[in-house]
Amino acid sequence: LLSEYGYANFEAAYGGERTSWDLSHVDASINIPTRLSVSDGQSVTCTSSSCPADQAYNSPTDYAADRNSALGQTYTHTFCP
Repeated sequence: LLSEYGYANFEAAYGGERTSWDLSHVDASINIPTRLSVSDGQSVTCTSSSCPADQAYNSPTDYAADRNSALGQTYTHTFCP
């Protein structure tokens, strides 16, 4: 399972500068159940290879798992939630 982070400027109408983040098991396997939570209250959890599409990327184009948060947030990984 991979955690991915990126920077994007969504322009002022869509939140401005943001950190894009997600969990993914595309080209990887679930070796440790994982929760990724953010100080803005969002979180995703993946505990098996059949994670819901809104919790972790299952394929490169299933954008339901994509999340973004304002810059400056704290990200916490919890293993075996």
